[in-house]
Amino acid sequence: MKTVAAVLVLIAGLILVGIGPNPRYLEELRIGGGRGDSDGGADFEKDGTISTDGKIGIGLSPTAQFQIKSSGTDNDAIEVIRSGGTEVLAAVGEDASGNGVLKLRDSSGTENVLISSNGESVFKGGGIDIGTATGAGAGDLKGSGEIQMSGTGDSYVLGDLEIGTNAGNTTSFSDRFLTIRATESNGRPALELHGNYSSNSSFAGIYFLNEASSASDKRAAQITALRDDDDDAAKLKFNVADDNGVLQSSLELDQDSVITTKEVSGFRQYIGPFTDQSVALLGATPVILGIEGITGSSNHGLPMARSGDITGLAIAFDLTSAGVGNGNLTFEVYKNGSATGLTASYDLSGGTGSGKTVYATQNKGSDTFSAGDKLQVAVYENDSGGPNINDVVAVIEIATD
Repeated sequence: MKTVAAVLVLIAGLILVGIGPNPRYLEELRIGGGRGDSDGGADFEKDGTISTDGKIGIGLSPTAQFQIKSSGTDNDAIEVIRSGGTEVLAAVGEDASGNGVLKLRDSSGTENVLISSNGESVFKGGGIDIGTATGAGAGDLKGSGEIQMSGTGDSYVLGDLEIGTNAGNTTSFSDRFLTIRATESNGRPALELHGNYSSNSSFAGIYFLNEASSASDKRAAQITALRDDDDDAAKLKFNVADDNGVLQSSLELDQDSVITTKEVSGFRQYIGPFTDQSVALLGATPVILGIEGITGSSNHGLPMARSGDITGLAIAFDLTSAGVGNGNLTFEVYKNGSATGLTASYDLSGGTGSGKTVYATQNKGSDTFSAGDKLQVAVYENDSGGPNINDVVAVIEIATD
């Protein structure tokens, strides 16, 4: 009955305000018991305010507090108009495929933000800050110092990063920082490195950094791929570096499946052996060891095909008699019959025995040689005790350019 009475009141009011020479407009209207009534209702105020406890539906019977039914695809169902003009600043609707979209426009009506429920979303108005206002510039993404994606500067993620998966840590390595998983089974790689093409070559690489190093270059190792159009060669290189980040050695694989190991500044190898079955020493007079059955002399030695450095010396021998002295048994690298200064010594007070070994190394640049020089190994002792050694085998380590 309350509803019928309300309708009668409404009709009567409409009639009353329209009677007479100066009809008045209906300034306020209450439907049902009005907003807040136990049976529900709505109030229409004279300033245009509408209040209701019920649901509002546009284009449909509402099931939620406020609903609007879109009139079709590629259409804005709700729009916000700029206060100082007619430009649409924000819109909610559906795209041509019927997916929900949110659009944000600047004061001129240019669309700078598009958030799509099923498709590409676009942010062109500026950078995106996550968690705090970090001052992200245009094209940048920043989040509380933990993430930064920049189109012009550095990009980083402080924490684990997973690409192609969100399964979390699935191995025993709890400190893993990067996981890349192939999402397709058609043979496509999980990771591609595209080389930086310059002039006639293309280069791509992965650097492994030693964060504990105090050097400005923290490289501990690197893997690089290189293609040089000048000689149509493709190569894959593996390099390791010293504590200062200076590359020292490498392994190189070329397109012909040839594997080469070398130092950055040259190949390192052993030459020899220099041998002698029996040597009787008489004081400091050097005895030059033989080479493959050739008796040793200052005129004989292994000739070098290219220039390089003498970097090491190693000898194995049997000491059959230490003699009567207490000196040292010294082996030394000779070049063209002259001593170089690279020596390896054995203290004769250590006694006799078989399988004795001595060795020594030095930095590159300490002793060098040129193509055509002959290298030898000599042995002597600094006392006149006269020790005897048998089955001597010596090798020289060299690094060539």
